[in-house]
Amino acid sequence: MSFAETGTLPWLTRKHGPFEVAITIHAKRLPVGVFPLVAADHALDVVGRAFPGVIEPCGDALSGALMNAGPIIHPPLIVMNAGPIEHFESWDIHKEGTQAAIRCVTDALDAERIAVRKGFGYGGPHFPLAHHYASEGEQWMYGRGSHDRLDWGGGDILYYASRYLEGALGSDRYRAPEVISRNMREGRIGLRTGAGFLDYTGLDVDTYREQRLAALVDMLRYFKLARPPVLDRD
Repeated sequence: MSFAETGTLPWLTRKHGPFEVAITIHAKRLPVGVFPLVAADHALDVVGRAFPGVIEPCGDALSGALMNAGPIIHPPLIVMNAGPIEHFESWDIHKEGTQAAIRCVTDALDAERIAVRKGFGYGGPHFPLAHHYASEGEQWMYGRGSHDRLDWGGGDILYYASRYLEGALGSDRYRAPEVISRNMREGRIGLRTGAGFLDYTGLDVDTYREQRLAALVDMLRYFKLARPPVLDRD
């Protein structure tokens, strides 16, 4: 028997109701450590079949566990947002709650995590949490899936929708992040302009769309969630 420890949750999920859970993001890079290490080849093969194309071996199980950003990000978000959480009926700790002061704390904690990894002799990549928030550079475990989806539909949709909601509801809570406004000013709307959060220069957009949709269908088939197409027999 062997145990495989992933560096983060393979799926990021949100509860939408008593009987509804949404998978909002799936890992793009999934570092995995194995106990015992001698069984790594077999364990990684099994895990790789469940999560194809994203597995990155990182050594033993302790190495995998020390990739986990959960103990780094969640305690500061909860403790340092205790007042707003208690006061407001609705408070998004990952949006309103992720301010510069809290990021300073999580960055300091994450530096300690990386120091511990290095102290045990584990090499990189260490997946610094700061990469999770960055719009460029090395991608973190969840990649820039949300950025990619915005580029797919077009950042202008979010820009105009958020402006409408902010005005109609009279709350800046619905205001789009500054990076959306900056992208609009620079003409970085998404796939159809060749750049958005990501740069698509030289990319065959039609092939890219086909590959992404094919990957989604493959995942649905793997988990037996794909249904046969509905044919019009008239």
